[in-house]
Amino acid sequence: MTELVLTRHFAAPRTAVWAAFCEPEIIAQWWGPAEWGIKESSVVLEPRVGGRHELVMYQHQDPTQEVPLKARSPNSMSTPAWSAPTDRMK
Repeated sequence: MTELVLTRHFAAPRTAVWAAFCEPEIIAQWWGPAEWGIKESSVVLEPRVGGRHELVMYQHQDPTQEVPLKARSPNSMSTPAWSAPTDRMK
């Protein structure tokens, strides 16, 4: 079995860090690249082995542009192929 472990230290209480990764309304505040938001109602998070992590990102300038993300532990993560307009990649 292959295992990937990422470690990060936060200057915040554990309860706040847990909430940032598990509470839909907080995830929607920080997840994703600049100029994109998260549809809070789309966030599904089951913080357990075999749990799901799903959300839909949308572009602030054009909310019809959406990118769904679905992760099903431990073997699957999917999002449709997409690319940013080349005039914005500077």
